[in-house]
Amino acid sequence: MTNNDRSLPENGEPTSHHRYSTHDLILFIAQNAIVAAIYFALTAFTQPISFSAIQVRFAEALGLLCFWRPDFVIGMTLGCFLANFLSPTPWDLLFGTMATLISCVLMSYASRWLWMAAMWPCVINGFVVGAEITWLMISPVGTMTDFWLNSVSVAVGELIALACGYVLWVILDHLPFFPKVFHPTRHAARKW
Repeated sequence: MTNNDRSLPENGEPTSHHRYSTHDLILFIAQNAIVAAIYFALTAFTQPISFSAIQVRFAEALGLLCFWRPDFVIGMTLGCFLANFLSPTPWDLLFGTMATLISCVLMSYASRWLWMAAMWPCVINGFVVGAEITWLMISPVGTMTDFWLNSVSVAVGELIALACGYVLWVILDHLPFFPKVFHPTRHAARKW
């Protein structure tokens, strides 16, 4: 395979002897920067509903790109980290970003179908951000009832955002430009 050959085998997985050119590296950096910038902009634009226990962070829907392109974990994590500077609590920089990183990795490697990928952020953010809100934002003596209420609230907000993202990505995946723009390296065959 030459440096400029970006074709994938029939199973949609790159081979171990696939080498990337400088052009590929620049494209990789630029695409991840675009994902990070869109994540930040969407969160900043919807800031009143993007933080606290009752939140619907629509930028999380971008994470479903990781289902097709695991390298977008970097752009998602960077975008989340930058967006969390807008948070009312500095704990979001650590815990919110960590939850997004774990969710994106699971979307990339532990999801056979897109709907399954959409569930990871609901579960991970529900538990991690729910715990953060309960014991770091509200009170160190928060109860388990507080934790479950906050976790369910965050998970429902994630579910709303990811359901919207799921519908959007299924529609986009049907369009002929999708593989040309996003260059899927995983799940090239439609798996919703």
